[in-house]
Amino acid sequence: LVIIIGGSGFLGTQIRHQLQERDVHYISTSTPNTVVKNQGTNPGEEFVSLDLTSDNAEDEFYTLLLRSAGGDEGGKWKRISIISAMGTIGTKNDAQVNAALVRAISGAHRINSNESIDATVEKFVMIGNPKRVRKLARSVPFLKGYADGKEEAEAALRKYFGGKGCIIKPSLIYGGEEISLQPPRVPTNLGILASEVLGLYPIQALADSLPNTLAVPLAPPISVEM
Repeated sequence: LVIIIGGSGFLGTQIRHQLQERDVHYISTSTPNTVVKNQGTNPGEEFVSLDLTSDNAEDEFYTLLLRSAGGDEGGKWKRISIISAMGTIGTKNDAQVNAALVRAISGAHRINSNESIDATVEKFVMIGNPKRVRKLARSVPFLKGYADGKEEAEAALRKYFGGKGCIIKPSLIYGGEEISLQPPRVPTNLGILASEVLGLYPIQALADSLPNTLAVPLAPPISVEM
């Protein structure tokens, strides 16, 4: 069983499609009142409303995990993997929203610490970013909250999950047919071209010698389908 946090956004939608193609049962969480296209039309999927910025979010997520992994008639508990695609950048609430993932991490840790049940969160995956991007974000006033929130969530994941935690650190994700500023994204045709050109050794060698403000834009973008 896979739990997707933020399953209605650009990245979360792609994750859902990938799981559907593999016939993997998943539960997708989204903030209240979020409209999800084609919701409930595919077998093996479930949608749950969840706001991790709320004060009781940790308890709600823990309850969701407990219910989802609950023993069947044979008493067999499910193993769970969690993928977080949540986050904001460039908003006044970046620090609060990105750090809110800590509540989900803490709730998952409670499942693994509960010796009275046989449920286990085997993997917890989140999206981070490379050191260059993080350093640059910290130096830009309106991006500092984003960097602080991500850092808090990553620290919690390392603390509670160790090797069972995975932080994927893309520079820029491309996909779809439109250019987006929230979150930053380029369409597939431009992304493929940028990835091929910026991935060339001379370009990356040049980037290594430049300050973060110039090096970050030279990082090759990554396809959302990878």
